[in-house]
Amino acid sequence: MSNPLTLLLTATVLVAGVVLAPLVSYTAVYFAMGGALIGAGVLVSRLGVIARHPAYLAVLCAFVLFFVTLPFAWHSADDLLIIFALLPIVGGIGIVALIEAEPRFGSPAVIGGLALIGSVGAMFAALNDVYVLGVDRAGSGNNPIHFADLSLVLGFMSVIGLFGTQKRWRLIFLSGPFFAFVAILLSGTRGAVLAFFVVAVPLTILLIVWFRHVRKIAATALVTGVIALIGLMLWSPGVSERALSGFTDTTTAVSALLSGDSVAKMEQYVDESTMERIIFLRSGFEVFRAHPLFGVGAGQIISATRDHYPEDHAGLGTHLHSDLSDFSVAAGLLGLVGYILLLVSPFLRSMGNYGADTRHALIFGALALSGSYLALGLTNAIFGILPQTMLFGVFLACLVAMGRVALLTPTEQVPH
Repeated sequence: MSNPLTLLLTATVLVAGVVLAPLVSYTAVYFAMGGALIGAGVLVSRLGVIARHPAYLAVLCAFVLFFVTLPFAWHSADDLLIIFALLPIVGGIGIVALIEAEPRFGSPAVIGGLALIGSVGAMFAALNDVYVLGVDRAGSGNNPIHFADLSLVLGFMSVIGLFGTQKRWRLIFLSGPFFAFVAILLSGTRGAVLAFFVVAVPLTILLIVWFRHVRKIAATALVTGVIALIGLMLWSPGVSERALSGFTDTTTAVSALLSGDSVAKMEQYVDESTMERIIFLRSGFEVFRAHPLFGVGAGQIISATRDHYPEDHAGLGTHLHSDLSDFSVAAGLLGLVGYILLLVSPFLRSMGNYGADTRHALIFGALALSGSYLALGLTNAIFGILPQTMLFGVFLACLVAMGRVALLTPTEQVPH
């Protein structure tokens, strides 16, 4: 039942957790987490049913696996970081309860619209950073890499708004990835540039298949976006150079990683940042080979991998710049399974007794969310970084709530 308190809490959580995520990242997280916790307390009777949703059962199983590794890899309380750092995802249960109490927020158009506003805000923040404040890499006060990660997720998640209405203006949701891409380019984050295209290709193919009957309109939007991107790159050559380097440097890095060359030899043709990531990957793999089942514990990620660093790189890093490496080193094979469960969770219950629009929104949202986190997590740590983890938790909650609200709502959009 809607009331002023649940309305205020739901609006606060979604605006802070989605719209403000790339702009004031940590402040937004605290508001979103606070609203979710208060909502859980107010709507405690709903939590049990929501916690049994397949998506949250998968998350629970991941946590169980992480807990199982603790006795075998325990050194100190720091090893609990793998648990505590991921708690915002579980907190999403309270967000689901709030959206169910205020079902108007469970519409693909509303959720996609909030993500679209967030991606527009990220673009203007990036433009302000670079062209007004003169910052070399945009970040809106945040780490430029983290800013790019958040912007990318918002851009792709905004597209689910296409499925929330049959009106012609719904094509505005297709602009979300463009706004996000501008922010990513201005952040100078090569990994996010690469991840953008890795995620965009399958999602674009999916949209072409689903909207093949309106391909003339979709083609117009696509051509407009391409022209806008080309114009941006011509206007700012430095931006285009950073974008292209994301591909060239990745090709070089993969070749170097697979070649088995020594660090000294690889340093001749890769830059310092790429070299560091190669060292992290190689060292992480060595630790995983030595501790394949339970890992070494979250508190020993760097100390264990540092034993495998070259002597002249012994002081590198506080994390391994890769979710794959972090989970495998911290918790071994069980950690990797838990990581996969987190990525799979948005897909669970996406196929149900829904109308075409809700079903497409849930499938697209799951692909966009998990695909973004998988692609971004290959070159930088995503899960465990508070703003990125919270954004995953918020969008997972939105997808779960969208499906549950649709099943409780008698009216569904007609199939395409």
